[in-house]
Amino acid sequence: MRRLLLLPALALAAPLLVASPASAATVDTFTIAGTTDDIEATVGTTLEVAWDVTAVDPAATVAVTPEGNAVDVVDGWNAAAVAAATDASVDVTIPADAEVGDEYTFQLVVAEDGVAPTVSDVISVYVSETLTVVTPAPVVADDCSFVVPDVEGVSYELVYDYGDGDWYTEPVDAGTYPSTYFSDGEDLVVEAYPLDGYEFPADAVTEFVLPVSEDCFPYFVEAEAVCQGVVVTSVADEAVDVYYGDIEADDVEGQFTLEPGASRTVSTEGELVVVLAGVDFDIDEADEDFLYDVQFVGVEVDQDCAAPAAGGVKRPTHPTVAPAAGI
Repeated sequence: MRRLLLLPALALAAPLLVASPASAATVDTFTIAGTTDDIEATVGTTLEVAWDVTAVDPAATVAVTPEGNAVDVVDGWNAAAVAAATDASVDVTIPADAEVGDEYTFQLVVAEDGVAPTVSDVISVYVSETLTVVTPAPVVADDCSFVVPDVEGVSYELVYDYGDGDWYTEPVDAGTYPSTYFSDGEDLVVEAYPLDGYEFPADAVTEFVLPVSEDCFPYFVEAEAVCQGVVVTSVADEAVDVYYGDIEADDVEGQFTLEPGASRTVSTEGELVVVLAGVDFDIDEADEDFLYDVQFVGVEVDQDCAAPAAGGVKRPTHPTVAPAAGI
């Protein structure tokens, strides 16, 4: 009895058991401009859309059709063009009336005889702002200064470090600057970057190395460490005002004036002492520009040595003055 019931069931299922392809054709690759990722393109840009399809049955007919909101909107992405693509690729062009931020989606549908269609991943093309090509003019050294040009679409930035192993940049406006504003004796490096809406040619020079001569820096005194003190000697041909103090302190330790060729030894409690020297230099009155005419000298002082004999190292009798910038 069970056998009699089974025979009609098999008859009903027979059409489903007829041999047919095990799976649909596959989309092996689908790319725009050589990538499977979403991309940006400007108005009027032409991009290549390419694909590679494998049929399960080599004898079967494979139909390839375009999908996505770009169909019949983006020139070249339409059924006729895709069907006629003998080399499995078409060129598409972003419409002239497209606006920045518009998104065009592209997808490929592949159908093989008697088998449900297969679809590719979707690739989006976003319309980006049309960029203006600009070439950065060079930053040039001029004696003890350097000149940053004024170029529309270009930002010039000084490259520097704080000694922590990391590099930083700071925008520099167009103009002429004393090299000593930014250098402690090392060459300066200025890099150029395109502003929003601009781009540089592929061969543009964007890094400018500016040599800085030692002759550009003020040179009034020589400073030498002694046990718990510093010897400061004038090498100038006129009177020099000198301030000194621990680099980590809020106040300078002292101030004195040296005549040409004179020398003075002062005691200090600092381990890294900064000596500042300049002509007609009043630290309370000096503005930022004047400080670039001031000599800065760093001296490491041994505080673990035996204290000098009485009278060997003297502090100046001048009163301590207001804090010095940078110390």
